[in-house]
Amino acid sequence: MSIEEFRKVKVSIYYNGSKNPIVTQELQMFNCSSYNFCISCLSSSWNCQWCEMGNMCLALHEKCQGVAKSFCPQIDPTIRNKVIVAVDSDQMVTMQMLHISDQEQPHLTCRFLYQGNAIVRNVSLKKSRLSCDPWNYTMNRNASQMSLQLEVLKNEIVIDKSSVTIYDCNRMATDCSTCFSLDPSWKCVWCDGACQFSVHCEQLAIIQSADVICGQPIIDTFEPQSGPVEGGTRIEIRGRDLGSSLSEIKGRVFVGASRCEVIEFEIASRILCEVNSGIDSGSIHLRLGQTGRRFADSIMLYQFVDPQPLSLYPSFGPLSGGTKLTIYGSNLDTGSNTSILIGTYPCKVLQKNLLPSSITCLTSQSDKAGVYRTIQVTIDRSIKILHGIFEYRNDPVIERIHPEETFQSGGRMIEVLGENLNSVLNAKMFVENTNSGERAVSEMSDCHVHNSTLMRCISPRVFLPHSMSTRWPVAFAMDGVQSVRDFGGRIQLFVVSDPYFVLFKSVRIHKPKQLLRLEGNQLSFAATAEEYQIFIGTSQCIVILLEADQLFCRASQIEPKATDEKGNVLDGNHPLVVVILGNIRYELGFVEYEASFR
Repeated sequence: MSIEEFRKVKVSIYYNGSKNPIVTQELQMFNCSSYNFCISCLSSSWNCQWCEMGNMCLALHEKCQGVAKSFCPQIDPTIRNKVIVAVDSDQMVTMQMLHISDQEQPHLTCRFLYQGNAIVRNVSLKKSRLSCDPWNYTMNRNASQMSLQLEVLKNEIVIDKSSVTIYDCNRMATDCSTCFSLDPSWKCVWCDGACQFSVHCEQLAIIQSADVICGQPIIDTFEPQSGPVEGGTRIEIRGRDLGSSLSEIKGRVFVGASRCEVIEFEIASRILCEVNSGIDSGSIHLRLGQTGRRFADSIMLYQFVDPQPLSLYPSFGPLSGGTKLTIYGSNLDTGSNTSILIGTYPCKVLQKNLLPSSITCLTSQSDKAGVYRTIQVTIDRSIKILHGIFEYRNDPVIERIHPEETFQSGGRMIEVLGENLNSVLNAKMFVENTNSGERAVSEMSDCHVHNSTLMRCISPRVFLPHSMSTRWPVAFAMDGVQSVRDFGGRIQLFVVSDPYFVLFKSVRIHKPKQLLRLEGNQLSFAATAEEYQIFIGTSQCIVILLEADQLFCRASQIEPKATDEKGNVLDGNHPLVVVILGNIRYELGFVEYEASFR
């Protein structure tokens, strides 16, 4: 059997080669020799005995040289792994032992396992209290505490072990309040402007309270810096030396003349309090302890204000919600907690300060269409009613789009037909791949709502290989309406590669009485003649004929100036021919009119 504590074995008895056993019993086979320590040996579930002479754990039926132990020498379990020692203190590590006599001291040693090294120290033992000789306890610069292993050996055999925590008071507390808040067992004291182990301080510093020793607290920041006159604003105060306990600051935080009730406290660094009502601006005032000797006032002033909602935009949205509603007024960018109700429907506050004194919220879903004339704005304890109008309209329904083809770079005008399209202020169009985790395969393009039945959208730029032409499901972002994001393949857009034009090899000579001919590929797959804009300089060349591989346009009779379509002057004394189709812009080259037409 391998060195395991025990193993369960199933034993069956068969009679005369029968297939079925007469009896089956599960036996537990144990191995006392798997225990290496006296404590684990005697506390096991099996009848094991500890032979100290050979440092072996044996079963009761096995012979033990010498006398078998009934009790194990060990560190008192109530303090095991709770041993602490201050860094650079020359402090002895002391532990209460059990089941050991003072006469055994010559056979005992302590061994510290520290950063891969074994540091052995002599011991003293008196009334079963074992003390390990000190050594220079050190640790890395950034740590405030570090744990190492301590082994107690008898005749060079480990009889018990415990973790020891080395700590540095100075790194555990950088200010007086934090130093006083540490557990008294650390024996950290504030003296000479630092948190130190008590042996380094005078006796007077050790017995004095924080109210006497600590310096003045400092308020660095507080948020928010204003709130309604009705109060209820939760103010977060951050600073240094702001107190070592909740009792030290409770009832001692004020905003101007108004009390601020402490809700949360982080020792020395943070106070969260809820201010009562007030009318005057004032500083945050903090007074610590019973004597009030320690106090602080913020440099910035807190302002009590009167929030007033005055208007909202937009004044409508779909039943599905998701409309970004902005409420305008005065002193709305204030307080710590803001909520908005449209009738009885909550509007989730997104953020403040998009514009001066405004609040933006996201409307929730409504179960019926209707006009609501009461919008409630609650900021902390301030409740104000905006007598405006917000209308929940029926969700938009999209029936079809036209045309159903576009080119990859996008920019083609697409008409969207349906019902209730004007229930949203803004809409966007995109195409998606329902078979991929990354569903959107295009940018989102803008749409303009004309009325309840017509919306015009610019076809989006599609992220596909240039050689790919295929149909893609169309989707729309219309506030929180989900039904316009998936049409089950009913509404699709056929996306083709961008049209390609042949560039001029040199300056093109043009006879004004003739049409200008431009060559290319896929010119008419997803565009009409009216959608092309051809410029010669700033002069437009009207498309007369469009075919798959060429188009013809009628240019002005007189050669335009040497510019591009925006009037930017170019070198070369000849106008530039530019083709624009949606988001596509091609520079084909320069054109020169015959001499008689310049």
